[in-house]
Amino acid sequence: MLLHCLEEAMKRNGDIKLAAVPPAVAEILELTKVDSLFEAFDNPTDAVSSFYQFPAYAFQPALQPDYPTSASESAA
Repeated sequence: MLLHCLEEAMKRNGDIKLAAVPPAVAEILELTKVDSLFEAFDNPTDAVSSFYQFPAYAFQPALQPDYPTSASESAA
């Protein structure tokens, strides 16, 4: 059910965050190898707050292509 919810949220440019996950549930998520698909937080407040933060990749410099991208660059 969680994977279905995540899929539906992603179709709408959304995300699912988990909060206060009990240890037994965290173990099941890990055993089924879906724990890496979800961000988990200690409490609901932290989970909600994370929606208002930029993701870490937003601060990385854009990758530049190693090849010319226009005719003027290839002539130089």
